[in-house]
Amino acid sequence: MQEDREGFLYPSVDEQSCVDCALCESVCPALHPVTSSLPLEVLAARNPDREVLRKSSSGGLFAALAGQVLGRGGVVFGAAFRPDFLSLHHTAVEAEEDLPALMGSKYLQSRMDGSFLAAKSFLEAGRPVLFCGTSCQIKALKLFLRKDYENLLAVDFICHGVPSPAVWRSYLGELLPEGQKPRSVSFRDKRTGWAKFSFTLTAGAEGREKEISSVNDSDPYMWLFLNDYTLRPSCYACPAKGGKSCSDLTLGDYWGIDTAHPEFEDRDGVGLLTVNSRKGKDFLAGVTLDTCPSSLDLALQENPAYRLSRREPRGRGRFFRWFASGKLSIGEMARRLRREKGLADFFAYLGRKMHKIKRRLS
Repeated sequence: MQEDREGFLYPSVDEQSCVDCALCESVCPALHPVTSSLPLEVLAARNPDREVLRKSSSGGLFAALAGQVLGRGGVVFGAAFRPDFLSLHHTAVEAEEDLPALMGSKYLQSRMDGSFLAAKSFLEAGRPVLFCGTSCQIKALKLFLRKDYENLLAVDFICHGVPSPAVWRSYLGELLPEGQKPRSVSFRDKRTGWAKFSFTLTAGAEGREKEISSVNDSDPYMWLFLNDYTLRPSCYACPAKGGKSCSDLTLGDYWGIDTAHPEFEDRDGVGLLTVNSRKGKDFLAGVTLDTCPSSLDLALQENPAYRLSRREPRGRGRFFRWFASGKLSIGEMARRLRREKGLADFFAYLGRKMHKIKRRLS
């Protein structure tokens, strides 16, 4: 796997070693479209443990599912930062005390490393395995395994898209003085509430920690991500959304819970849970969650990312040209694009207003 100029990893084939078996092509998720399927059940849900709920990004659902698998002597795969917080890697945990490393949203693309092979090894040994990833990662895992394992619980989440790891590394370098190491990073800190989350980073020696915290998209990195400038190109045409990942369960935030199910609204977060298979439904029967029955139509009113890919913004190419040049900081690039987008949105608004006035006068 080699990093391109935007910081995304792509496979590079060693032509001299390749024996033309075509196995890589036969399990490639991009080459094998899957028919969309509707969930068996749609729920608003949250973890009944208030401490776990507050520490989670949304409803604390992953922690409940993972705890159940670990309690059965199983293995849980998910994305965890390396100690330096420069890169994100899929890894396995077998003990509950190690689970927090996999919890929480992490807005950059994770490296899969050998996680598919490791998962297969555990599955072949008869261990229960929960594998959590983006929809495309779960689709890839299912194709890679080439058979259905009864002891595999495949869990994906509603994905906005994955940002460039190189952009994250660059931004982290801007935030911290040379030699200073981060101690923790939270992309969805709930100190200002679930709906108005904050990006928070702490660094420095114990007892002399420095904290950087910005509400929602006032942070440059988060603004670029939420406005789609730093996403991997394939995220603008995702082939695994809308029930095409073959996952057993799909997790997300239940945005719009205040209008869909106001009686279930919670400042500390509410998750959206779609049950996609009989295996997922049977597994969920043994998990303790507070739930509220919902429908896909209600859930998707403010969760279009379940089905729809993000639209590539006009300034994306310019952003990555600036990034490749190394002449501008991430903060400065975000400021320029924010100003440009603000003007474009303003003129688009004026255009709509003028169109309405013309229609009334004609």
